[in-house]
Amino acid sequence: MIALPTDPGLLAGFLLLSARLLAVFQFAPPFTGNGTPIRIRLAISVAVAAAVTPVVGFSVEPTLGALVSGVIYQVVAGAAMGLLIQLVIAAVQAAGGMIDVLSGLGAAALYDPFTQSQAAPVARLYQLVAVTGLFIIDGHLLIVRGVLRTFEVAPLGGIRVDAVPRVASEGAAHLLLAAVEIAMPVLVALALAEIVLGLASRAAPRLNVMVLGFAAKSLIMMIVLGVSLPLALRSVTALLMRSLEWSISLLGG
Repeated sequence: MIALPTDPGLLAGFLLLSARLLAVFQFAPPFTGNGTPIRIRLAISVAVAAAVTPVVGFSVEPTLGALVSGVIYQVVAGAAMGLLIQLVIAAVQAAGGMIDVLSGLGAAALYDPFTQSQAAPVARLYQLVAVTGLFIIDGHLLIVRGVLRTFEVAPLGGIRVDAVPRVASEGAAHLLLAAVEIAMPVLVALALAEIVLGLASRAAPRLNVMVLGFAAKSLIMMIVLGVSLPLALRSVTALLMRSLEWSISLLGG
């Protein structure tokens, strides 16, 4: 049975640990979005904090000033970690966006109530695949473990300002590289289809390339997409571990 700590120092540590966990769950997939109500995130944060606070031994001075400054720092640190982990979904979704643009499906973007943004079909499919992949690899447990690891390297310290430019540049570079690698098989197939259709239009000028091309590219895209979709699942693991490493580095590890 999980019991809340009764020692004042541990209770203050429990509150700060809950604050960081809640901030992480607010931004990090698969907890973010309307699919997970705020009550569920709060309950998970409190339950995990109550279970691990005595084990971690995270104790602070239970004064008002220490608690206020500590909560502010924990929220900022948790939000930064959650945004870095969100790069996992962003990279995979960016790969789907590239495919949507080249296949002509970018104009079919619809409002997604879960992310509260416009999403094209393939980008939305890749996003769902990435979230599913997080559950398959127990990514939600790895995220919680990563949060607890950050308390070992930065219990009450500040965020390393000197590491922010490096983490931001590495994150952007890896996001673009991962997006291109995930989408590369489909992009190459669509590019080859464009070349073949162009040659066909020159050989048969009366051929309606617009109608035939859209159907042909859609068929090619679906075939190659089905074959290459496991590539996105394998990329989720590497991206998640990389994001957790960046988080620990940013918080002083």
